[in-house]
Amino acid sequence: RLLTFDATQNTSKLEVSIETGRKHQIRRHFADNGTPIWGDPLYGTENKNTSGLQLRAVSLSFTCPFGKGLRNYILS
Repeated sequence: RLLTFDATQNTSKLEVSIETGRKHQIRRHFADNGTPIWGDPLYGTENKNTSGLQLRAVSLSFTCPFGKGLRNYILS
């Protein structure tokens, strides 16, 4: 889901939900689509910045493998 778009820098802030949690899933999909994550040193090209990779989790949910049900965490 698009949250913001900065036309002067041609950058967007998105809300993304993943289902499998596979390693680099978001990074690879965006790079394969031609829209790499800003500052991604592995999948990005010509998009380096001094702040590094601009990807962070704001929440996390999973089913506990030890039978404690669904776990939801809000990260800051």
